[in-house]
Amino acid sequence: MVEADASQIKIGRPPRWFEIVPAENGRRAQQPSAEAWRLKTVAETEGEHAAARSANCAAIQVRRLIGNIAAWEATRPWLMAEEEA
Repeated sequence: MVEADASQIKIGRPPRWFEIVPAENGRRAQQPSAEAWRLKTVAETEGEHAAARSANCAAIQVRRLIGNIAAWEATRPWLMAEEEA
């Protein structure tokens, strides 16, 4: 069994446009949703402002989403802290 690195444990609520999915050993993990990938594609092809307009949000939120996706790709999986009993 591989133990999670400290950078892979996320405490708190997931970033916007990330979803919680089942992971190994009954743990939960965070990953970008289909909407996140769509917004990233729009931002790369048409720009951050176009992506923000399509999601009805501020451009800074799209910029942060792209940063969160880049961090996720570099350190995945993002396992969530185990729930307290």
